[in-house]
Amino acid sequence: VPPNASTSDRVVGASDSNPPTALTTTASGLQYAVLRNSSGVKANSDSSSVTVDYKGWLDNGTIFDSSYARSTQSTFPLNGVIAGWTEGLKLVGQGGKIQLRIPANLAYGSTARDNIPANSTLNFIIEVTSVTNPAVGSGEGELAAEGESSFASPWDVLNPAAVDSAMQQVRSKPHLELSSDLEDVLASENLRGGGLS
Repeated sequence: VPPNASTSDRVVGASDSNPPTALTTTASGLQYAVLRNSSGVKANSDSSSVTVDYKGWLDNGTIFDSSYARSTQSTFPLNGVIAGWTEGLKLVGQGGKIQLRIPANLAYGSTARDNIPANSTLNFIIEVTSVTNPAVGSGEGELAAEGESSFASPWDVLNPAAVDSAMQQVRSKPHLELSSDLEDVLASENLRGGGLS
């Protein structure tokens, strides 16, 4: 049960009248319970984006992040977040609500992040308000439009898969002008020239 479920945070949407009382465990070790079913569209790709409200807490009850407390929803590409979110958010559709219990190996592993200690199991309540799936044949790997960031939160830059994906996009678009910030990063990481091929 999430801590402080009835705090003064923005109102968390209602759950179904008889939500599961136990979590289901997937083959990866992710545990989940769908608290509000929906017939809305589900994310069908790691390239899908979701807009969500969520609260995350540690096993000791410490809340480490909450869009409810910030009074703003967040939008994430599924290939830009921790593996537990990528897997878990495909299990519930738009309008649904899910509880996730994410073992450290599907979160940040042995690396500490801000107020999340190393080897932490992460718990979340997530309400999915919007799902955007890539169009068939749309070239899901397209770069964000000029001026848009392809990273929705600090989590994105912490996910090696997101960094790899971004680098693959850069490699596939050699005709694009690189921003001076990206040029600096590539130069500092020795990735320009032969390193990108």
